[in-house]
Amino acid sequence: MGLDKERREGEVIARRPGLNIRERVMMAAAKSWKEAKEIAEREAEELVFHNFDTGEYGTCSRSKRFGCYRKGEFIEERCICIPAKFTADELEEKEKKFLEENPEWGKGEE
Repeated sequence: MGLDKERREGEVIARRPGLNIRERVMMAAAKSWKEAKEIAEREAEELVFHNFDTGEYGTCSRSKRFGCYRKGEFIEERCICIPAKFTADELEEKEKKFLEENPEWGKGEE
C-alpha cells in the first residue's frame, strides 16, 4: 500500500510512486540536509528534499514532481520534502521521526 503524507506548517511531505509526486527540474544536488538548506537559502526555495531512490538531497517548490525519464517513460521517485525554514539538525530529526513512524515507506515497492 502506498503512502502519501502531506502536512503543512513544518511537517514532512512524503511521496511514493503512483501518488502525488513532484517533478525534478535542474537543481543543485546536495549530499546532506545541511547542504540542501544552504542551497535553499541561496536560491529562495521553500522546500528541501531527500530522494530515497537516488540518494541525493536538494531544493524544490511544492509545484514540482520528482522522477526521471527512462526510455521515454516517466519513473516516479520517493522523496521526503520538508520546509527549508528548519535547521539542518531539525531536518535530520524530522526525517528520522518520519521513518520511525512509517518504516514501510523507506523500504520501497514490494
